[in-house]
Amino acid sequence: MIATMPFLLSLVSRNSKAIAPCLLTSIFTVLFIGVLMAAVAVRERLRVL
Repeated sequence: MIATMPFLLSLVSRNSKAIAPCLLTSIFTVLFIGVLMAAVAVRERLRVL
C-alpha cells in the first residue's frame, strides 16, 4: 500500500484541477482508517486462535 502512494500522489497532482483535492484526501483517509481497523481485527482474531 505504501508503494502505491507515489502513484496516487502523481494522479492527484495530475488531476488536481479536475478533482477537488479535499474530497480525494477524505476518501483516502477513510480507506486508510478502514485498512487499519481491518488489520487490528485480524490481529485480534489471530491472537484468540
